[in-house]
Amino acid sequence: MSEAEKGSKRARALARIMVIIIVLAVNVVCIMAIFSLVESGTATPDIYMVGFRYTNNRDGTTYVSARGTVVNPSSLTANNVTVVIEVYVKYMTPPLNISVVDLGRIPGNSSKSFNADVLYSGSYYSLFDGVDYGLLLSSRSDFGVDFFAIALPMAVLLPTLDIYSAYKLGFFGWIRAREKVVAATVAWSVAIAFVIIKSYWLFYNGRGGAAFSNVGGQFPQLYTCDWVSIFILSVVAGAIIANLETIVYSFIASLVLSLIFEVIYGSFFMWFTLRFSESFSIIIPGLSFMTFLESVIGGVFFTILRMINIIVPVFCLLGVFIGAFIRGYLEPSVES
Repeated sequence: MSEAEKGSKRARALARIMVIIIVLAVNVVCIMAIFSLVESGTATPDIYMVGFRYTNNRDGTTYVSARGTVVNPSSLTANNVTVVIEVYVKYMTPPLNISVVDLGRIPGNSSKSFNADVLYSGSYYSLFDGVDYGLLLSSRSDFGVDFFAIALPMAVLLPTLDIYSAYKLGFFGWIRAREKVVAATVAWSVAIAFVIIKSYWLFYNGRGGAAFSNVGGQFPQLYTCDWVSIFILSVVAGAIIANLETIVYSFIASLVLSLIFEVIYGSFFMWFTLRFSESFSIIIPGLSFMTFLESVIGGVFFTILRMINIIVPVFCLLGVFIGAFIRGYLEPSVES
């Protein structure tokens, strides 16, 4: 190869690297912009109660008249504001009665007042101790025109840019030249993820509202049948891939892909099945939507890591090399 050809090859390689850097930078900027728009559309305003008072009435019936004003000092609209009033005998004991007052929407820099009568059992009037209240906010999002004008086109154009760039860089040709290895790696990742997701689902199913990593001092874990399944799947993957150098890359890729699949499933499971999406503003009032979403994904991620620990990678590595060795022994012509 002449010096001119070498220089031309280096220039093409440098141009590809620059294209990849630019595409990655565009992805990062667009994704951060979309997240910023999502957070602004799902931000929860800080509301508070002022002038809460109550009187105990015994004019034929026993009830509490409660009144107050809910103030929204922020520029954001508070959706479906609800005041929960509890009449109790002793603090931190089951209430005598609960009344829910729906105030609806409270626009930014405004307030709403309420007046509610809460009946309670007359036999307890002499033990009546007090009234408590709580404020709840809806988790419904308020996406403005800027979200639909910017975020949605980005969500369409960004994948288009990525696919076109991958095509021009020859990524799909690289995939086609190694389709058997790529297919085996993806199938291996999905199979491992399925085994772990199965254990995750069996543990949390029916435990609505369960903690991310702890239920009664326990956490999701894999059992003997799961370890055997992962080992057998790895042996099969090794026998298909066969090439020892490729095995190393496939092993790393399969672990990363399976972890991504597991975290995505676990996050959707927490968000929809356990209905965490409806409760984030109730668990910690005023909590940012994106902060809560990050806590859900982070909690699922560390739970999955705790499940797989070091044993899953070891079983995968042993199984894939044993599978490649068996394939090479039975079929010596295979490159190993």
